[in-house]
Amino acid sequence: MFRLIGSALRSAGRAVARDPEVKKFAERHRRLVQFIRHRLTADERFGLYLTVGLLLAGFFVYLFFGVVEDFVGQKPLIQSDLNIINLLQTLRSPAFTAAMFFVTYLGQWQVILAGALCVGVVLAARDRRHDLAALGITLIGAEAFVWLVRRVINRPRPTLVNVLSPEEGSSFPSGHALFAVVLYGLTA
Repeated sequence: MFRLIGSALRSAGRAVARDPEVKKFAERHRRLVQFIRHRLTADERFGLYLTVGLLLAGFFVYLFFGVVEDFVGQKPLIQSDLNIINLLQTLRSPAFTAAMFFVTYLGQWQVILAGALCVGVVLAARDRRHDLAALGITLIGAEAFVWLVRRVINRPRPTLVNVLSPEEGSSFPSGHALFAVVLYGLTA
């Protein structure tokens, strides 16, 4: 299936490249065409992988700000969090509680720090400096992002009656979730 899609894309690309109007445009804007060609070539430094990564990052930032817009507009999706919490409390059992605590621990700063140090040691031992820098920059950037967005939005945590592990501070965005995605996603 992937071969078929790749073949169709290559054929379409060759047809577009032969078009006289495209040739005129390419001759008038050589630097732009060269820039685009480099962005779409997997072998180029900062080529296809960076381009796809930036497009995916932009898509997820767009989704994030969609959630922020819903929060500011007090949409029903955001108001439903207490209903979800109440539903999960009715499902509470020792096994479910243990599983939820385990998932929560995977996002705590101590576990993230220990995991980042272990991954960092492996990357340093394999002389993967760029990957090590990406890990450090991403974790620092995630911390700055959470700090900034929490200061701007300042969403208090919902008041809960049956809470097992009380937390303080702002509840949005979730630092646990973001750091888990950053560390475990980059590691994968």
